[in-house]
Amino acid sequence: MSKTRKLLISAIAVGLVILLWFVTGHYELMSRLLLPPLGEIANTAEELWTDGYVHVPLWQHIAVSLGRALAAFAAAIVSGVPIGLLMGMFPGHQRRARSFRAVLAAVA
Repeated sequence: MSKTRKLLISAIAVGLVILLWFVTGHYELMSRLLLPPLGEIANTAEELWTDGYVHVPLWQHIAVSLGRALAAFAAAIVSGVPIGLLMGMFPGHQRRARSFRAVLAAVA
C-alpha cells in the first residue's frame, strides 16, 4: 500500500470520528457530560487560553508541568547513569542493584 493511500485512509478515519462526534453532540445522542459537543470544547479551550485556570495563566500551568517533568528526568539520569556504570564495570554490583531497580520499578 502506498504512503499516499495510507495517509488518505488515516485522514478519512479521523474525519469520520470528528463527524460522528459532531453529529452525536449536535443531536444530543449522548450525555453532554460524557461527550460534550465540539463547539463547547472549543469555547472552553478559548476561555482557558485567554483567562487561564483559576485565574492563573495557562502558560504558568504549562511551565510548572514542564519543570516537574524535567526534574524527574534529571533525577532519573542522576540515579540511573551511575548505577548503570557500576553494573557494567563490576558484575557483582548487578546483584546488589537488582533490589534497588525493583524498588524504582515499583514506584514508576
